[in-house]
Amino acid sequence: MEQLQDLSMVAVAIVGWAATVLAALGNPRLTDTDQRAMVVCSWVFWSIFGLGTLVQRELLTVDGAAMFVGITGALMATIVIASARVRRTRP
Repeated sequence: MEQLQDLSMVAVAIVGWAATVLAALGNPRLTDTDQRAMVVCSWVFWSIFGLGTLVQRELLTVDGAAMFVGITGALMATIVIASARVRRTRP
């Protein structure tokens, strides 16, 4: 039962990230570049909170959590940059 509670904190972090992304994408004062940066940076921010619960409960090591956040953040940045380039090259 405790493991479900830990996973619920990860779910809260994902919902928080999604809400942050929706707020960033819905803000007309931000440029496209700023919106993309907010998507990636907020992922790192919310991942720290979500995975911090698992580290605190000793279900995940700090090294594992850091590796997960780093790899997923880099992948997300790569996807965001690639999508921005595709969008610019279309007529």
